[in-house]
Amino acid sequence: MTAPAATAPSAVRPRRDGRRRSVRLVVGAVVAVLATVALVALLVAALVTRAGPGPALGAGVATFGTAALAVGLLVLARAGAVARESGMQGRAARLAVRCLIAAPLAAAVLVVAGWRATTATGSLLPAAGGAAAAVLLGLLAALAVAIRAAMRTERRAAEGASEPGNAAGSR
Repeated sequence: MTAPAATAPSAVRPRRDGRRRSVRLVVGAVVAVLATVALVALLVAALVTRAGPGPALGAGVATFGTAALAVGLLVLARAGAVARESGMQGRAARLAVRCLIAAPLAAAVLVVAGWRATTATGSLLPAAGGAAAAVLLGLLAALAVAIRAAMRTERRAAEGASEPGNAAGSR
């Protein structure tokens, strides 16, 4: 009598972990959208009260950063969903790489925009908004690297489990 295959629970685990990761990414995107809405409200309040260009530009630059974060999180969640489909791991990896490339570029653009607005207005608020957006997008790029590595590990585990002779207990 042979023992049941020990690979069955591990074969289910990556799919479940991938779904949890996608749900967390979507929840993070919802939080980023709520932060974007709050920053738009601050932008509108700065414009209505005529507080000056500094607060308006600071809120505007930070708004673009949080909106880019929300989009990036949704792209990474989509990459995770695509990676779970058979034969689509290459497309999922390309989605993660796109996010990895776009996040630092957007961060650099927002830092330059914040710096230019700071020199034009004399207020430090646009630079602070650009720096906050850059930090968020830097974290998004780090998350894209981690998710890409996790997808690669899951793909290797799935390939190893599907090859004959790689089951637990075989030599």
